[in-house]
Amino acid sequence: MIKRFAVKKFRSLLDVSVDLADITVLAGRSGTGKTNFVDAISLLTKVIASGSDATNMHEPLMLFGGYDGLRPASIRNAEFNAEFSVLFSVPGYSGDFDYNLTIRFPNFFVQEESLAHAGVTVFHQEAGKWVTEPKLKTNGNLGTVMLGWLTGLPEANVAYISLAKSISSYNFPGTVLAATGQPASKGLEPLRFDGANAIQVIDGILTSVQTLQNWQEIVSALKVLSTSLEDVTVSPFSSSGIAASYQLGEQMVSIDLPKQSEGFRRLLAHLIAIYQNPTPQVIIFEEPEKGIFPGALSLLAEHIKSAHERLGTQFILTTHSPQLLDAFPGEAIRWVRYSSAGTHIAPLDQNDLQALRDGLMTPGEFLTVTDPVQPEPIQG
Repeated sequence: MIKRFAVKKFRSLLDVSVDLADITVLAGRSGTGKTNFVDAISLLTKVIASGSDATNMHEPLMLFGGYDGLRPASIRNAEFNAEFSVLFSVPGYSGDFDYNLTIRFPNFFVQEESLAHAGVTVFHQEAGKWVTEPKLKTNGNLGTVMLGWLTGLPEANVAYISLAKSISSYNFPGTVLAATGQPASKGLEPLRFDGANAIQVIDGILTSVQTLQNWQEIVSALKVLSTSLEDVTVSPFSSSGIAASYQLGEQMVSIDLPKQSEGFRRLLAHLIAIYQNPTPQVIIFEEPEKGIFPGALSLLAEHIKSAHERLGTQFILTTHSPQLLDAFPGEAIRWVRYSSAGTHIAPLDQNDLQALRDGLMTPGEFLTVTDPVQPEPIQG
């Protein structure tokens, strides 16, 4: 579980530190920096996964816009350091893990990197030299990300798995699940950001006794929206590979997934992401309300809360939707504002929380009656 994520000099995030809950909902007006915050988490995971190779690290950095797309608008100098820090816990390990990474732009040089567990430094590099050398010798190159090269150390291995392999981020396009096709390979893998490997992920759910209940949860949720729905299955007779069957009078009708509404496909994509096998430790959803019927948002929120309770998954959401915000307690909300000093992210204050407890306001009303700060144009 990510307990705190901090970032400096990344787009509008000049100096932001956020304590995260089991379920965290980032809410605020458009253009305040919600996407920038979750992009910072996603970028960190991809850079760590890229390994100790400057060329490999270049790819995820370019994916998020490269130098021009990542540089804060207020920084005019050619060089700057973007800093990322994550405090997290791992089941079975006492004491928190603390990982820090500073990347120097525009040459994508790792200026500083460190990992500590329970207050004890595992390794620390700075300016191309060891400050605290790890107990394990490595062929990795100083000045690049070293965490993935030190997985022979138990603490480094669990940190690498937690940060590089166990966080999944989704911002589904309107075409999600519109043309899934047949899986190219077998084996378990996370649902891709665009849902392109949905059939393979569904197979991973259906072929495990432990996760069959998860598929029943998905189908049951879809039945709430359409009472005539009987099942959703992987079908070799469907052009997309997935079909939904409906009971229409005395007839059973099968409809290919691409012919379903965008709202149906989007809801299904989110549910597959929630119940996939293996389940990520952390799931990020950007604006899950897009394209989904407002009445279904409370249903999606209930499955998010249920998945956390049953599977232990941590969720981070961004939203503009009052209906979705109303489905979560005030303690889960982190309000996002923008000023000339950049993005600010903070929990609701005690007065706001008391107003919620007293029934004077609903969480969704904060999107319409509070935050007088007008957002300015920002990157991302």
